[in-house]
Amino acid sequence: MALFLCDACAHSQAVDDKHIGKKATCPKCKRTGLVAASIAVENNPGGSSIIQQRTAVMHIRKQSGGRVGLVGMSGRTDQAAKNSDHVEPPQLDREWIVIDDPAMPVRFQSPTGIWIGASKDYVCSKFDLLIEGSDLAAIEVRFVLFDIWWEFVTTLAADTIQDIKADSVCTIDKMLNWHCVSQAVAKTHYASVGYVSRVRLADGTLIKADCAAIVGEIRQLAGAFAAEQLGSIAALK
Repeated sequence: MALFLCDACAHSQAVDDKHIGKKATCPKCKRTGLVAASIAVENNPGGSSIIQQRTAVMHIRKQSGGRVGLVGMSGRTDQAAKNSDHVEPPQLDREWIVIDDPAMPVRFQSPTGIWIGASKDYVCSKFDLLIEGSDLAAIEVRFVLFDIWWEFVTTLAADTIQDIKADSVCTIDKMLNWHCVSQAVAKTHYASVGYVSRVRLADGTLIKADCAAIVGEIRQLAGAFAAEQLGSIAALK
């Protein structure tokens, strides 16, 4: 099975292998794209298909996630910190980075990440996902967290299980457990790298992201990074 990938709008859809290497018109934006990526389909014991994506090029987007050392979505220090021996945080912004796999039927509407709540035990994230080409039953997104030294901290997961129509926007609003040792350590959070890790289509087909390509992109940012660290999923609250 082959996959049509539109570089203009990131639309993707499965096509016959005979079209690999050929140009085609995107049914969504009418721009020309290339049928270049192949995907492998396996059958699992439950009878549904499992598709492991093999993608040529990942798309990286970034934006500021607020100043390092600040807590809360407002980007301000908490009252307790103001009333104690408070040290003003540096003029350094956190990095919210998302990796879009063009072979997945879901992508982030805009770069997003996590912000630190008033407690050291949780972080929060609210973001919109664009659903393209297929009706879905479930989506899982992962955020890989790094400290100020670009050293790996943990991986968090957020998911939603619901009927989601193609060509729509799905909002995920989750509070995730981190269990950090202290608020001081939580404030050293610097970067989060988000990606859509897997989706379940309405027909039962499971599509998984290209983990090797995701790891490769993270290594460009952080240097040493093990594939196993993508699977270190913290529990949802």
